Amino acid sequence: MLHITKSRELVKSREFVILSFILVLSLSLRLWGIGEQGFNSDEAVYSGQAANMAGFEGYNQHFSLFRAHPLLLQFFVSISFILFGISEITARIVPVIFGVSTVLVTYFIAKNLFNINTAIVSSLILSILPYHIAMTRQVFVDIPLSFFYSLTLLFLIKYIKTNRSTWMYAIGISSGLMFISKEIGLFSLISIAIYMIIVKKLTIKFSLIVIASFIFTSLPYLLTPLIIEDAKNALLQYYEWQRDRISSASDTFYLQILLYHGLGYILTGLCVIAIIYNIRSFNKNSPYLLLLIWIAIPLILFHLLPIKGYNYLVSVIPPLVIIGSSIIFSVIKKKQYQLIAAVLVILFIPISIGITKEFPIDRKEALPTEGPVPYVREAVKWLGENTSNESKVLTIHSSSANMVKFYANRDAIPIKTNKNPSYANLENADLAILNNKIDYLVYEPYISEKFPTLEKIKDKMKKYIVRYNATLVFAVYPENTHNEIRKTNEPMVSIYQLKD
Repeated sequence: MLHITKSRELVKSREFVILSFILVLSLSLRLWGIGEQGFNSDEAVYSGQAANMAGFEGYNQHFSLFRAHPLLLQFFVSISFILFGISEITARIVPVIFGVSTVLVTYFIAKNLFNINTAIVSSLILSILPYHIAMTRQVFVDIPLSFFYSLTLLFLIKYIKTNRSTWMYAIGISSGLMFISKEIGLFSLISIAIYMIIVKKLTIKFSLIVIASFIFTSLPYLLTPLIIEDAKNALLQYYEWQRDRISSASDTFYLQILLYHGLGYILTGLCVIAIIYNIRSFNKNSPYLLLLIWIAIPLILFHLLPIKGYNYLVSVIPPLVIIGSSIIFSVIKKKQYQLIAAVLVILFIPISIGITKEFPIDRKEALPTEGPVPYVREAVKWLGENTSNESKVLTIHSSSANMVKFYANRDAIPIKTNKNPSYANLENADLAILNNKIDYLVYEPYISEKFPTLEKIKDKMKKYIVRYNATLVFAVYPENTHNEIRKTNEPMVSIYQLKD
């Protein structure tokens, strides 16, 4: 008996050491160089809302609390700002924590559904997966959404195994936190309902407890439009805007992301093999059934939405990784070969993703990506330090305008915008310039490489610079040296001042 106890303690000790190593690795990869580049547009908006929430002066002028999404992420970022000050690092540490926590939750999901070996491989793959690292280093509301979706899955597994009421409350609370991370998080309830119906465990008690816990957790978001008029107006305006938006990508958009960026050829192949290999044994008790439902519901919903985002798929990556990892231990029976196969898969997955990015199967259209925007931060910070508070700035796109608002705390209007209620539309830039309503122009000559549709808008900005004889006052060059106007190579970002 004593021998058995010591053996169990040894196993737990090894498990703790391995899991600790995975989490430290996951954290290190996500923190590496986290503040080297400035925010992208969404990061600037969410961080601006957080700064407003934390009471920092000036941010309330440009970043209303009541926009398109709930404020759970912004709340945590605001706490980080209060404790450590406003910076990219203090903002991004919040999604990093959610990302590493997702790795931890993935470990326990795989352990409960399969075994400890699958748990180790799954969490290790997720910790080094380039797509997951890139997404969980950025201030996106999709990151806490992904964490709570995975956490809800773990709680559901626990409930199925134990039938304890405690897990019902946990499921409802986690789903509620997912919803107030991003309102589309309602799909967690759909996933739960479909699975519970299939396994014939959807009881009245379960439904009432989960829904009641969900509503109680969501109350701060649900009540806000009923109490605050600005929140109600914003909700209605954003609803109208979202309803009228047209599709932003092709029908194969998410499949391309998964193949070229999210999983790569090797992990995608393992997922397909795992499903085919286990298709005969599929039944309502199969762990693959639960995982596939957890993947299919958000995928279908994201596909049906008119606006498609590169960062949306972060929620389905953990269950896909678990499926792909599980096949190693299902097909290969000898332990020594399992270890070799696992090591090879872990080593070659990042390499395969690098290959798929360079040599995609279909090059018919560019695949847009999300990420920090280089050089713009350095340029717009100059505006904040060297211009008056009343200065008005004209940018090519709303992305740059958001960065001007966050970093420089100046009013910025983009030439190219959409019907987003938060953005001011510029009807006639020439008239605004002639009436002295614009003081500075921000020119990004290479912006159309990231956003091809902005080529004509970029040319418009260049014409304004020439037409109104604007003066170059600051520039950022590829070498990151500033204000060296006589350099021969073209600046990455230039700021021009208009004459009175």
